[in-house]
Amino acid sequence: MLRAIPDFGRCFRDLLQRCCEEETPPIALFFYFMPVVLWQHIAACSNEYHQEILPIRVKRSYARNRTKQRLNPQLPKKTRHDIHHELARMKPVLPHKLCRFIGLLVARTVAPNREKLANHWKTTDEGAILRGCFGSVHSRDSFMEITRNLHFNPNGDPRDETDRAWKAD
Repeated sequence: MLRAIPDFGRCFRDLLQRCCEEETPPIALFFYFMPVVLWQHIAACSNEYHQEILPIRVKRSYARNRTKQRLNPQLPKKTRHDIHHELARMKPVLPHKLCRFIGLLVARTVAPNREKLANHWKTTDEGAILRGCFGSVHSRDSFMEITRNLHFNPNGDPRDETDRAWKAD
């Protein structure tokens, strides 16, 4: 794939060399390849997707709640309106939160927790990541919401009909 781009290796090597000579911080190189405009686009698409999928999630959650209610009548009853209000309360995804989200994904690759993702927010030391590290960067619920709603392109884009690679996310 990279061989199809003429002189990609030389251009990349030159860029890295210039960054090292000028003592450019690594975050500048990160934003060179992933500019702020990209983060803004991803945040807008993720927020749009959340609004699109909200009625389906309300329907599923209501059905799940009714099933639990039949098994245990002591559980509080939730109406569709209550569930919709609960799910719509999610704060919009912001570009800087997406950067933190990616940072936590990178940290997770360094010290993975194979049991379950939520274990990274435990308050006891476990593995290579100290306790409280993930929680100090992002709340667990907010991280999970971004995971559920992460979208790179809008669903209604006309290119979706003609370009097979358009919705590769």
